[in-house]
Amino acid sequence: MENKYYFFSWEVNEKFDIEQDTVCNMVVQAPCNLDLNVSLKQKWIKVKMNYLFLWKEDNIKGNINVNIENSYIEVSANMFLLLGKNSDINVKGNININPNIEKIKADLVEEALYLDDKAKVGLVPRLNVMSNDVIASHSAKVERLSELSMFYIQSKGISLEEAKKLVISSYINRVLDGYEKLEESVEKYIDYIL
Repeated sequence: MENKYYFFSWEVNEKFDIEQDTVCNMVVQAPCNLDLNVSLKQKWIKVKMNYLFLWKEDNIKGNINVNIENSYIEVSANMFLLLGKNSDINVKGNININPNIEKIKADLVEEALYLDDKAKVGLVPRLNVMSNDVIASHSAKVERLSELSMFYIQSKGISLEEAKKLVISSYINRVLDGYEKLEESVEKYIDYIL
């Protein structure tokens, strides 16, 4: 599978087609409003899309549409959101499966991690299925940076600040694993979000 990386920190209104097995990794950093439309038109492709949203002190909206337009396609769309101080975010992930196509597997996951009690989040994972031969799922999970997790990590002799960095870096690594400037990017994004 081809591995592609995209980094956005501005207004984004993009449309693109994916025509081969691909892993797309995207980092979206505030201030940014995102409107992204992805079309899957080729048969027999597998696509994995990983999105990392980093927000702090901003009101942001994201809209991601994945349009499945042919048979025998597998797609997995994973959205990870890190919400810093005073962030307000609304993300809508949509997988649209056209009529009269078959053998589709689709999965949409949205996960948000609060790093500040004043952060707000709205997640809307949606499936629009217009065919019968489909296996599809969607989910959303919102959680705070757990005091229990922090306590456990600290019991191993790690400071609270380093414990937070470990948890945040695990989210970043999900999207940037394999990126040639991984360490540099993880540090940059941790500094931004904290």
